[in-house]
Amino acid sequence: MAENSSMPLQRTSPTVHPTVLLTAKLNSPCTAVTAAASPFGDDPHNRNLCYIIYGKANGETIVASDDQCIQQSIPTESECAISVIVCGDGRDIDEAEIFVIAADGQMRVFSFPRCLERGVPRSFQAGECQFEQLLNANICFAEILDFDYDGKNELLVAMTDRVVRSYRYEEVDDDEMHFVPLNKWEVPSHISGISVGYDTDLTVLLSQVHHQKYVRINWATQCRVVQPMSAEESTKNTHQLILPPKPIRVSLFSSIATKVFVANTTCNSEILLKVDKSPITGAAATILGNKLQILITVDSKGFTFVYGWMDHLIPNTDPMARCRIPRNPDRLCALADPGNPNVVLLGVSYLGNKLTFLKFNLENSLIKANLAIDQQ
Repeated sequence: MAENSSMPLQRTSPTVHPTVLLTAKLNSPCTAVTAAASPFGDDPHNRNLCYIIYGKANGETIVASDDQCIQQSIPTESECAISVIVCGDGRDIDEAEIFVIAADGQMRVFSFPRCLERGVPRSFQAGECQFEQLLNANICFAEILDFDYDGKNELLVAMTDRVVRSYRYEEVDDDEMHFVPLNKWEVPSHISGISVGYDTDLTVLLSQVHHQKYVRINWATQCRVVQPMSAEESTKNTHQLILPPKPIRVSLFSSIATKVFVANTTCNSEILLKVDKSPITGAAATILGNKLQILITVDSKGFTFVYGWMDHLIPNTDPMARCRIPRNPDRLCALADPGNPNVVLLGVSYLGNKLTFLKFNLENSLIKANLAIDQQ
């Protein structure tokens, strides 16, 4: 059942003015970007430290901290574009690492650089390569989570050829550790967007180009389920992004979206968020420290909209905040600020070889949207 016609009337969303933490002019186009919190939170010099990590078309990867004290360049032996960067404990060593995947499938795993003295430029211990392995080519998305609830993390990747795979870091016949393939799913049409998050369980939803159906990967049965879009018109010009009620990671695969749905498979319902007329060129999601689900979208003109809701409840489909960033944004990544439950950090790469790292304080927007939570 679709829920898209009886939503509250659109309200005037407050404008937020982000703080610019970092800006860069690149010598090569940005082809992948992510943000992460420092895994060394117990160290006072690294507490609440955040990184923006981006890869370029020439194969170089940059790791920079939000206070600009850390700036590490990771060179490459071959000039192959970086297609995906993801952070997490993919090798189950109880410590997050940086996973850098090139377009040819070469994956390298690095430790995080460590700040030695806060506020002192270039005072850091550089991250080092810990592991490398050749995976499949043309990987354009990756996430690290315990998808099947077995106590071990898996590496989920999606490729441009309609294929999604999962890997686990295990010992193989030669007594060495490798990422071993676990599952493979093929979808009917090209993937135009992917979202990872929670419904009743951890779920992966795949949007398809020019399709009135989306694909849900069911980890309990290890199969894919094709779901019809009840709220979508019967037209071939379909560019939608499908989200679970609690999204934690979203990607548009360098595609566009003209509609955004939140699909609740438990209730067999869809909620259509109110978006601007301009096609969405980038999207990012995270969960703030106050448990608020955050979705950020941006169009080619730089108009940025922030949506927020608690749990499975979406009382208002309008954006709760908006702003405008420079034109021609290309890729987005979002990170909940570990030091402030009302703040989200947004990494943006632009056409024209530019990059910014922004800080949004949403406290006033949350109060106006009746989403503020007493943090006492």
